[in-house]
Amino acid sequence: MKLDFPEDRWKFLSAARKRTFNFQESLIHDQEHGDDWIGAMTMLEYLDSIGELIQTEDIFYCTMDDIGEVHNPKGNDVYLNITYENLVRFVDEILLPRIEFTLDFVADWNFVLERGQRLKKYLLNRLEQLVRKYQDVYDL
Repeated sequence: MKLDFPEDRWKFLSAARKRTFNFQESLIHDQEHGDDWIGAMTMLEYLDSIGELIQTEDIFYCTMDDIGEVHNPKGNDVYLNITYENLVRFVDEILLPRIEFTLDFVADWNFVLERGQRLKKYLLNRLEQLVRKYQDVYDL
């Protein structure tokens, strides 16, 4: 899957969120593996916050599209540069650190169940791909 646009990255993350949700839901009545349930629930919260940040990233792009539609070439460049600089700052200081924080959390969590261990590998892979993509797209 290409991750060139915020919508692509959001869909990519949503698939990871769905898989985590399904795992967490499968443990609701499992009293033996409460730690696995707590880990999955926490991961869901972190994935949700990343998803909201990706939606915010998309708002920056929509704003730049709107600026581009205004017929003032001289002013457009100034506003586009300001908006893009703030987008890069947002990604560098807020979005990317949140993904990296979640990546560290997932890496440190020890699932007991084999399904949880597979979920962990899956999430690590997904989050690492997002980190690399953001670093590549924004030259960080």
